[in-house]
Amino acid sequence: FACAIQSNTDSKSFDVIEKLALRDLSAAHRRMSDHGKIIMQKAVIASNRKLPKLAKRSSWIKPRYTLPLNIAIQYNADPRVLELLVNIAPQVIQIPDGPELESSLHIAIKHHCPTESIDMMLRAMPSAAATRDRHSNTPLHAACLMRSEEDDLIRHLLLCHPGAAKERNFHAQTPLFLLQRSNRNVSESILNFMQRGSSG
Repeated sequence: FACAIQSNTDSKSFDVIEKLALRDLSAAHRRMSDHGKIIMQKAVIASNRKLPKLAKRSSWIKPRYTLPLNIAIQYNADPRVLELLVNIAPQVIQIPDGPELESSLHIAIKHHCPTESIDMMLRAMPSAAATRDRHSNTPLHAACLMRSEEDDLIRHLLLCHPGAAKERNFHAQTPLFLLQRSNRNVSESILNFMQRGSSG
């Protein structure tokens, strides 16, 4: 998969990337070598037409992750690329990856993936909402910490895994605790929703 992409790194067409991915379905399951990660990075950056040229030139840094889906998330690939990789290998969403041992949901939340893309992952693998990173944070912890103003995202994560509202990370913090101490604009409705989940 990586070698096939390497020969087409100048292409900006999603159709080309789709054909390359479908040519070797098992590639979406495999962790990439450092060389392969750089190739994948070039491909996903090329696929994202919204990135300014300067960003494309200055973004050649080593990816933090080894799985194709997570590398694509890190480099803001087109949502169609994410959906393609999820459809090929949905189980990858819950595999720990990177130095923080995060699932794809953690990574998508951290990198401010659109809520629509996160919902697509939740539909493909609802059990991923129960995954934990190396600090025992669930995706709900991550959302309450980094995207506390996004009511729909928090609601959808809690609906997929209601127990997450009561779960504590290694610092004994619940998602509600992180939400309450957030300095962002947290709506009263989402606070009430989380409080009901914590007490239920």
